[in-house]
Amino acid sequence: MGLIRLITFLLVGWIIWSMYRKYMAATGSKSRQDKLPDKNFVKCRYCNVHLPEPEAFSDGDSWFCCKAHQQAWLEKH
Repeated sequence: MGLIRLITFLLVGWIIWSMYRKYMAATGSKSRQDKLPDKNFVKCRYCNVHLPEPEAFSDGDSWFCCKAHQQAWLEKH
């Protein structure tokens, strides 16, 4: 009788835990999207890394992730 009771408690606990995870995933993903700032991302012309525009360096219509990549690109072209 003790083994059946243990299995029942474990099963009920697993069901409650699964429902809690599903609930948190449904509500957490929406609130996480609301907290994301609206940033404009640009791509480094040298290494193709995407980064937020305020962190990037620009040279006209070209964007770079660091000054070294900007300088290397300008030397090549």
